[in-house]
Amino acid sequence: MEIESLEEYRSLLRRRNEATLFQRIKHIWTVKSTERNMIIIILVCLIVGIAVLVSKKVFLENYITDDTDYIEDEESMWNYNDTDDKEMFKNLWMTANETLLIQKVQSEGIRKGKSEDDKVQELARCALISEYVKRILKKCISLDILPEECRQLVRKPLNCSSESRYRTIDGSCNNLNHLEWGMSYVTFNRWLKPTFADDVSLLRQSVHGVSLPPVRYLSVQLFSHKMLPDSNATMLFTHFGLFLDHDIVQVGQTRGNYSNCCEKDPKLHHPACLQIKNPPADPVYGPINVTCKGFMRSPPAIGTCPGRREQQNRMTAFIDASDVYGPTNKETVKLRKYKRGLLKVNVVNNTPLLPTNKNLGNSCNAKDGNYSCFLSGDVRVNLLMPLMVLHTLWMREHNRIAEEFHSFNPEWNDETLFQESRRLLIAELQHITCREFLPVLFDFQKRKQFGLLIDDTEYYDSYDDTMNPGIHHGFSTAAFRFGHSLVQDNVELRDENYELREELSLRDTYLNPSLLYNGGLDDVIRGMLGQKAQDVHRYTSEEIRGRLMQRYFQNHGFDLTAMSIERGRDHGIPPYLYWRKFCNLPIPNSWEDLYQFMKKEYVDSLRNVYLSIEDIDLIPGGLGEYHEEGSLVGPTYTCLISKQFLALRRGDRFWFENPNQPGSFTKDQLKEVYKSSFARILCDNSDDLYRIQKYPFFIPSKENPIVSCEEIAKVDLSQWTEYSS
Repeated sequence: MEIESLEEYRSLLRRRNEATLFQRIKHIWTVKSTERNMIIIILVCLIVGIAVLVSKKVFLENYITDDTDYIEDEESMWNYNDTDDKEMFKNLWMTANETLLIQKVQSEGIRKGKSEDDKVQELARCALISEYVKRILKKCISLDILPEECRQLVRKPLNCSSESRYRTIDGSCNNLNHLEWGMSYVTFNRWLKPTFADDVSLLRQSVHGVSLPPVRYLSVQLFSHKMLPDSNATMLFTHFGLFLDHDIVQVGQTRGNYSNCCEKDPKLHHPACLQIKNPPADPVYGPINVTCKGFMRSPPAIGTCPGRREQQNRMTAFIDASDVYGPTNKETVKLRKYKRGLLKVNVVNNTPLLPTNKNLGNSCNAKDGNYSCFLSGDVRVNLLMPLMVLHTLWMREHNRIAEEFHSFNPEWNDETLFQESRRLLIAELQHITCREFLPVLFDFQKRKQFGLLIDDTEYYDSYDDTMNPGIHHGFSTAAFRFGHSLVQDNVELRDENYELREELSLRDTYLNPSLLYNGGLDDVIRGMLGQKAQDVHRYTSEEIRGRLMQRYFQNHGFDLTAMSIERGRDHGIPPYLYWRKFCNLPIPNSWEDLYQFMKKEYVDSLRNVYLSIEDIDLIPGGLGEYHEEGSLVGPTYTCLISKQFLALRRGDRFWFENPNQPGSFTKDQLKEVYKSSFARILCDNSDDLYRIQKYPFFIPSKENPIVSCEEIAKVDLSQWTEYSS
C-alpha cells in the first residue's frame, strides 16, 4: 500500500495508537459479556499473541528465502540452473531486453563505452534484465547463462604477479586467491541479506504492509533538535573522516536528470527516480513552497545472487589514498606529471595547488569571482572547502616525498619515484588512521578488543587471505555516516595566533575554492584545528539538512540526512533490529524495551513516526543509542565500524606493517613510518604553519598544547637511500 501524503501517514499512526488490544476487548466485552464469549476472546488473544511472537521471530531471523539463498560467493554463482531453467531464461531474457528498450528504461546513459563509468551503466542494463527474470523464476540466476557481454562485466579478466612490489592502482591482485577482492568497481559486500519488498529491488515497506515514513519527515522530526554539547574532537577529525570515507567508498551515479523526478507527469520521470516529499510546514522548504526533491537510485549491479539488486563501489576498498591517485589507471594518468615521480600542480602566487578540472566548467564560480574547480583522484574534492584543503595537503606530501627520494636516489626513474612515494604516503595514511583517527572513536581497550592497536616494536604478521576487505553496505550506507552529526553550521578561519578571524556558513564553502586561490589555506587549517566538532548524536546541522550544496544564487539545497536514510532503503539495508541481532546485542521486543538503549524522549519520538519498532531504519536507530563505554558511538555502530576496519587491516596484503611481502618495508623504514603523524603532514605541507597541537584531532588543552613544528617528529627519508630499482 502506497501512502500518498503525510496526513494519510499521520492518520495511520493515530489509528494504530487508538486501536489497542485493551480497547478492542473492552468494546467486545460491553456488547457480549457471556462466559462463552469470554473464553473465545481469551483463545483469540492467545492465538494472536503466539502469531505475533512467531512473526517477530521470523522477522528478526531475516527469513526471506528462495531456493538459491545458499549462494554466498562468486564461485557458486555459476553452475546451478538446470536445463529447463536455462531455456526458460533465454526466452525471458529476450523478452526483458525488448521491454527495456521499448520502455527506454535507464535510457539516459545506457551506452557501450570504454570507460569504467560507461561499463557501470552497461552493467546496470544487465542487472535490470536479471531482476525482471528473477521476479518470474523466483530464484537467483546462474551467471553461466547470462549473455557474454554481461559475464565480462561481472568477472573481469586479470593478470596478476605474486612478485609485484607495489599495489595496483585499481586494487586488483591484492588477494592472490581472489583477485577482485577490494578492487574498484566491484559490488559492495553484505553482512545481511537485503530486505527488498519483493526480494528483488522494491523498497522495503512497514511490517504492516504500507510505505515507511517519508525520509524528510523523519529528518525534521528526529534530527532537528540538538541534545548534547560539543565534543573535544576538532573539525579536522570530522573532515579527515570524510576524506577517509572518500578513499574507500563511492557509489556510482545513475546518468539522468533527477530534477524531473518531481514532475507531475510520471512519463517525464527517469526510471531510477524516487521522490523525497517535504512536509507542508517544513522549516526550510515550506516557506518557499518546495514540496518535493528528486532522488536517483544507485545504478543496479550484479552480486552473489544475480537478479537481486546490488550496487558497485567505485573506489578501491583499501586505505590506499585512491582519492589522491584515482581508483583506475586512466584517472591516475591525468594526475601524474611523468617527471621525477611528481603529481601535477597548478602554481598560483608561488603556491602549489591542485590542477584544475576543465570538465567542470564554471561550477566553482563564487560571489567574488570566477574560479576553476580542482582535479584530484576523486571528483568529490570540490564538495566543500576543508576537503579541498586536505586533498591539497596530501598532493603536496606526495611531491615532497618524491623530491627527497630523488635527492637521495638520483638514479631512480620516474616510475620508481612515483611508486615508492605512493607506497610511503599510503603507509602514512594507514598509520595515521589507526594511530590518530580511530583513537578518537575508540579507547585503548576497545581497539585492543577489536585488533586495531598498532605495536611499533614489531611487524603485524596477521594478514588473512580468507578475509574479504570489501566495503560492507551496513558500514558505508549507515554506520560510517555517523560523521554527519559532527558537522557544525560554520567553517572557522583563524589567524597565526589561532584567534578567530572569520566565520563562514558551511553553505558558502560548497564548490567554492576562492580562499585557496587567495592564500587562505592556512586560515582554514587553523580553523579546523581550533573548532570543536559536535558530539555524535541524532542532531544534524541545517547546513547539511536542507542547505547541502546550496550555492550563493540559490535559496535551498538538499537534505543529507533524508538522502542517507533513503539511500539505505535504495540499497536494501535491513532495519535497525536486524543489526542488533547481527552484533549479538539485546533485541528490544517493545517500545518500552528501547528505553534501556536510548533516551526515553527519543524513543517516544521514534514511536510517533514509525508504525512499528520493527520498521526503524538503521540510521535513526544507530545514532539514537547511548554511547558505548569507550566509544564515540553506540554499540551497533561500534560493532559495524570495528568489523570493517579490522577487515581493511587484516585483508590487505600490502598493509604497511605486513612482513614477508615483496613490498614490505625494512625494520628501519618501518620505524620511520611509525614517526609519521598528521601534525607533521600539516607542518610540512601548509603554506606557513609553524605551530600546532601535537594531536590535531583533539582540541588544544593543557594535555595537548600548541607547540612549535620543530618539536614534531620527522620521518627520516634517508632510510630509503640506495634501494635498487
